[in-house]
Amino acid sequence: MGVEAGYVHIWDKMSISGDARKSWMSHVPMPGFEDISRDNLQASGTIAYALTNDVTLGARANYSEQEASVPISSVGPYFDWRIWQKGESMLSLSGNFVNNNEGNEGNAFMQYTQRLGNYGVTTSAGQNVGGIDSGTIGNARVWRDTNNPNNNLLLGASLSADKRQKIIAADADWKSNMGQVTGTVQQAYTKNGAALGYGGNFVFGVAQNGFDVQAGGNQNDKSAVIVSVEGDAETDMKIFVNNMERSKVKIGKEQVIYLSPFHIYDIRVSPEKNGLLDYETNSKRVTLYPGNVAKLLWKVNKFYVVTAHIVSENGEPVGDAILKETRQQVVTSGKGYVQAELSAPGKLTFLKQDNSVCSVTLPDNVKPLNGVIIYNDPLLCVSDNAVIEASNELENETVMNLDGEIKTVYP
Repeated sequence: MGVEAGYVHIWDKMSISGDARKSWMSHVPMPGFEDISRDNLQASGTIAYALTNDVTLGARANYSEQEASVPISSVGPYFDWRIWQKGESMLSLSGNFVNNNEGNEGNAFMQYTQRLGNYGVTTSAGQNVGGIDSGTIGNARVWRDTNNPNNNLLLGASLSADKRQKIIAADADWKSNMGQVTGTVQQAYTKNGAALGYGGNFVFGVAQNGFDVQAGGNQNDKSAVIVSVEGDAETDMKIFVNNMERSKVKIGKEQVIYLSPFHIYDIRVSPEKNGLLDYETNSKRVTLYPGNVAKLLWKVNKFYVVTAHIVSENGEPVGDAILKETRQQVVTSGKGYVQAELSAPGKLTFLKQDNSVCSVTLPDNVKPLNGVIIYNDPLLCVSDNAVIEASNELENETVMNLDGEIKTVYP
């Protein structure tokens, strides 16, 4: 059995995070497994301060102990300096220094990344101080990817060297909504000769929220969000996590995204194709914990500009009336003309100057043109009283639709 706890706090320029876990082995281990089947404790903490938008200073501490073993601990500062950046191309300098059971160790290296379309190159060089890897290090890598969050294939090749060995490697990484497949092959050259190594793995996840179970996802973690989109729009929606595009989802479908626990995430969606759409553009904030699955829903509908002339039962214009189906206040002109931006227009309700209410059922024989619907003929706004009176006078031209609504038919 075990227990795990975590903590994250973010100020304007400073952040503190920490987590700890403890497990107890209540059974007697099988012969040969004594070294790994023991009680253990692990804890870590990080504090960081953003000196500027491009420079971060911080410190990390780690501690672990296992039954009948010597505890292992490390603590030390680190820094990151983003010297230059343009899009995904950047030049940075970083360093990390620790004091642990073996003494003092550290490294500092500079990295340069240049991306041109679907191609990119990354080079880095630096110095290790202390430990068995002390000395100069360097590597270079080129890659090509399809740059598609929902179905991305990345192919790369690299060369790295330090004082112990030189490695030539090739790798492939395919991510889709079903999961992730990776593979690597490398040739290492050391003082003792050459060695060939290769490997690969397949990863997928299952997230459950109530009776909603989603399988797949191109990453795997201890918590997740399920993004669901409904509506009549005709475009896929891109999903952004903390302003970084992570995936896509089709209208009427759901997409699961696995995320690390003990963090706060801002999730939003954006259409892949430009158009007149009505949806919530603001981010939705969620806090995730181990095993926590949050479900988020967006409604995305087509957006229309509707222009019409509204008249009452006696043919008079319905002037200075407030349209109730819009988020922003829209009022008819003195002559009863109205122009409004609506999603899924079907029925318009107006609050008139005398505080009475009337409604217009929009004809379905007028088709939108480039997102604009113009009703050339005047539209009759039927008051609630008129609807009730019509239902009591069956000799008049009245009909009842399948929804139980009584409407007066005018020739």
